[in-house]
Amino acid sequence: MNSYVAKLAANTGRKILQAAAYHLTLNDGKDSFTREELFGRARDAREWKSDYGNQQATNLARMVKAGELIERASGVFTVPQKQLDLAVQALNS
Repeated sequence: MNSYVAKLAANTGRKILQAAAYHLTLNDGKDSFTREELFGRARDAREWKSDYGNQQATNLARMVKAGELIERASGVFTVPQKQLDLAVQALNS
């Protein structure tokens, strides 16, 4: 997880959540994941700050609205293919 955060220059709560979503999808092979899995993985990052916990729900809603995540069912998310392609490029550079 920490390598994803570093390679993606994730330095905000939202960016760390994004890195966590990519990690769950690309590293763990999950097609979809729950809100709890996403938040748990984000908290594993060295860069995670306790202040970010207060913003989790807001950041998640903004990520869905921006098309960075798709909510497949209540509390179940997936990363759109376009976002995955961009993440793979960034992680491999």
